[in-house]
Amino acid sequence: MNDRRDKLTASVASALEGKNPHLSAQQYLRQKVRDMCGMPNEFQMVPAIAHGHAMEPVARDYLE
Repeated sequence: MNDRRDKLTASVASALEGKNPHLSAQQYLRQKVRDMCGMPNEFQMVPAIAHGHAMEPVARDYLE
């Protein structure tokens, strides 16, 4: 995740445009301010997300 910390991703752009059903511009800005202030992330890791995160390298290798 740290690789994308300073990047404008499609998810971020859609949130800022009000087109992301999973993240509002206000939520994104709150996350960024908390991150810049060194506050803990409010995101809660659930098993499905942990699995997806662990499988990213496998998917990347398969798709490249």
